[in-house]
Amino acid sequence: MERWYGFFPNRPPTNSDLVGAVCGVLLVALNASTVHDWRWVAVGVVVGAIVLGPLAQSPIGRRIGSATRNLGPDGRILVIAIGIVAVLALLFLPPVPAEIAVDGMIGVMITVPLYVLAHLLVARDLGDWSPD
Repeated sequence: MERWYGFFPNRPPTNSDLVGAVCGVLLVALNASTVHDWRWVAVGVVVGAIVLGPLAQSPIGRRIGSATRNLGPDGRILVIAIGIVAVLALLFLPPVPAEIAVDGMIGVMITVPLYVLAHLLVARDLGDWSPD
């Protein structure tokens, strides 16, 4: 797993990771029919891969992750609410058409289950379960 340390956390995927992957699959399944332009979905996939992989494992990403874990449940809810407000603001501001924003978000949602699956394959471990 050390070889992939720059892209995946140096731990096996957690149950929370799997729940996120399942939610990503469900969200993509529910929204795939609304895609206007698959090129923006591809951009979302690339952005999601960068954010989940190298950016999250960078020193800044690790510091943000540590701070988020230290927030506790109320702080996490606040961060999620701020994120939702930011996404809604992007949807309704004139510079970014809603179709482009939604297509990009679908691309990011596609990345989540793929990232978790790749992490599981690299770690080859999930708690008491192992593919060997």
